[in-house]
Amino acid sequence: MHRIFIILAIHLTCISIISSQMLASDLMQQKDKVTIPFSYKNGFIVLDVKFNDFMPMSFIFDTGAEHTLIFDKATTDILGIPYDRQIKILGSDLSIEMYAQISRSIPFILPNGTRVKRDIVVLDEDYLNLSTINGINVDGLIGGEFFKGLVVQINFAKSRLELYNPDKYKACKHCTTHDIEIIEHKPYVLADYVSSSQNESDTSQLKLLLDSGAAITFLLFMESDSSIVIPETTIPGSLGKGLGGDILGLVGKSRFIGVDDYGFQEVITYFQSVDSAIIADNAIDRNGIIGNTVISRYNKVAIDYTYQKLYLEPKKNFNKEFEYDKSGINLIALGPKLDQHYVNSVLINSPAYEAGIRPGDLLLKYGWWSTKWFTHSGITKRLSKKEGKKINLTIKRGDQKMKKSFILRDLFLNNKT
Repeated sequence: MHRIFIILAIHLTCISIISSQMLASDLMQQKDKVTIPFSYKNGFIVLDVKFNDFMPMSFIFDTGAEHTLIFDKATTDILGIPYDRQIKILGSDLSIEMYAQISRSIPFILPNGTRVKRDIVVLDEDYLNLSTINGINVDGLIGGEFFKGLVVQINFAKSRLELYNPDKYKACKHCTTHDIEIIEHKPYVLADYVSSSQNESDTSQLKLLLDSGAAITFLLFMESDSSIVIPETTIPGSLGKGLGGDILGLVGKSRFIGVDDYGFQEVITYFQSVDSAIIADNAIDRNGIIGNTVISRYNKVAIDYTYQKLYLEPKKNFNKEFEYDKSGINLIALGPKLDQHYVNSVLINSPAYEAGIRPGDLLLKYGWWSTKWFTHSGITKRLSKKEGKKINLTIKRGDQKMKKSFILRDLFLNNKT
C-alpha cells in the first residue's frame, strides 16, 4: 500500500457541541489589523504558542477544523488542566467513534505576544501520532473557531497570519473575490470538476472544504456525487492518517478542477470511499476538500468568516505542475530528532520495489550524503523529481547495509484499478 503525500487531514466531528464562545475580538487588541508569524513546515501552517501561559507547543492552523485540538491527553494531565466533560468524536471514515475531553478557558500566548483564552478538545489517546508520520513536532491544531468573526488572511509570501476587523478589511490590489459558505467555522467553496473520462465541456460543480490541515491537492468522496468518476489509472493505498487510523483510497488524475478563474488540468486527485449510509444520513456535508498544496499556490488567501467571502492573490507559478512521488516509497520519521527515515510501505511494481527496497528498511544515505542531513520533506521531495532521475540509496536492514539504485518514473502509467 502506498501514500504519495506526507499526511492527509485531521477531521474532527464532535457529536456533542462545544458551547458557543464570544467573538474573537480579544485577538485584535482594539486594532484594525494584527499579524501572527507562522512557520511553513512540510505543507502545514504551524504556530508556536505558549500553552497554559508557559509551555511551548506547536499547533497547525487548520481551516478544515472547527475547534482547537490537543493530540495527547498526557500533556494536559501533567499540567493538571481540569476537564469539563467527555464527548464522542468521529474518526476519519466518519463511522468510528472515539472519545475526547473538553477543557474551558485555557490561556494561549501567541507568537505576537497576544494572550487569549479558548475552549479546547483533548483526545483521550494520541490517535494520530502526527510527529512520527509527518516528520515535524506538532502538539495540536487550531481551527476556525479560534478566529471567530474575523477576516483571517494567510500571507504565504511573508509567513504570517493577518487578522482584520471584517468591517475594516480591504482586499489586496491583485486579489479576486469569491463567494463561500461558512458552516461551523469552516469555509466551503463551489469548484468546477471534470473527470478523467469526460470532455472539458462536461463540467460539474462540487462543494469542497478549504482545508489548510491537509497537505494534498484535492480529495473527492467517491460516492458523494454521480459526476465523480475514478480514473482508469490509479495508485491504491493509504491516503494519509486521520482520526481512527489510515485513510484508504486511490490516487489518480482528474481532467480539471478549479475555483472560478483558477483551475488545474490533469491534476493529482485523491479518492476516498465513504459509506453510502453516512451520505444518506447527511453526516457528510461536502464532496471533498481542497488541500494546502493548492492553497499555498497563492501569495495571499483571506477568509472572511463574517461576510462569507474568499479573497485570493495567485503566485506567478500558480499553474505549474504538482510534484508527486515517483519512487513508490512511503517514509516515516522516527527518533528524538525525527531524523531516522524508515520505509513504511513500498508500492508493488514501483521502481523502489523492483530495486529490492522493503518496509522496515532504514535509509542511511541519499547519494553520498547521510540522510540525517535531510528533513523528512527534503527526502520525499527528491523522490518526486522528474522521470528518468537516478536515485542512489544506502539502506540498513537488520544488521546488514545495502546499496540500492533505481530510476524514477511516472507511477500512473503502469498501475490500473
